[in-house]
Amino acid sequence: MDLLFHCLSVYLCRLAAVIYRSEADQLDSFVRFVDVNGLAKYLRTKNWAAFARGYNGPKYKINPYDTKLAAAYKKFGG
Repeated sequence: MDLLFHCLSVYLCRLAAVIYRSEADQLDSFVRFVDVNGLAKYLRTKNWAAFARGYNGPKYKINPYDTKLAAAYKKFGG
């Protein structure tokens, strides 16, 4: 268990370093996450609930991420 904790700690520290290095690196990390987890199809089809569930987890409705995504899309010309 200690080895697992150590590996996760190292991974999370590296991930944080990449994300905070630049906006481009943060965007790249987001795009990779979306790609690896098969979420792009939900963005293309504007299935905000499915995207929010995949990105934020099953409790996404607590902070209505799907509604916020739809509103932002509409606000910015979607």
